[in-house]
Amino acid sequence: MDKKELFESLPVPVALRKMIVPAAVSQIIVLIYNMADTFYIGRTNNPYMLAGASLILPVFNMLTCLASLAAIGIVLKVERLPLNVGIGICQGMVPLVAYNCASGNEKRMNRVIRLSLGTGLVVAAASILLYELFAPWIVRVFISDSATVSLAATFLRIRILATPLMFLSFFTVYIFQGFGNGRISLFLGVVRWLVFNIPMLYLLNFLIGMYGIVWSQITADVLTVLLSVYVYRTRRPAFAV
Repeated sequence: MDKKELFESLPVPVALRKMIVPAAVSQIIVLIYNMADTFYIGRTNNPYMLAGASLILPVFNMLTCLASLAAIGIVLKVERLPLNVGIGICQGMVPLVAYNCASGNEKRMNRVIRLSLGTGLVVAAASILLYELFAPWIVRVFISDSATVSLAATFLRIRILATPLMFLSFFTVYIFQGFGNGRISLFLGVVRWLVFNIPMLYLLNFLIGMYGIVWSQITADVLTVLLSVYVYRTRRPAFAV
């Protein structure tokens, strides 16, 4: 099979699978590498060590909430699994969108967009279900300290609700790369972090403490998705879905 067949005539689900699977696997490998420190430090069952290992957040009174800190550190790593798979989906989608956009194959490009979007949202929904049901057991893979497990399970069940929102945010950034409009991609990426994520992190931490850190991702990504939908509707190519 040559590249022309992959981009032009291979059934869209097959073409997407060939592009997405390697990208998603590479994302998972990177994630496993990044989670290794948390896993091995967690084997000490010492939240003090875990709290100091992987965390840079605007949390105050750190000495009084080391179990919150350790819990958030775990959650920030665990929540990356569905997100990294979503990024892999986006990375695999972009070349197919770009090729068919440039060649004027509107029907194929739109099928790629729809199937990629649906696949990412299914992954996000499945992740929410699994994490809501099995949060304590997932956390215990890293640490068995009861206070940390309890907090981390609660935090994880909240943070995982942001998964479809985060996927939609990344999806819009990548889709504009496929359209050849890097300026909009850059704009959306910068706004997500500098205008929504970081200010919301500090604001909610100030208002409601450590739970503000947990809810900040959902709040920021709701705003990001609203902006992304508006930008997509007003700036997409005329023939895009």
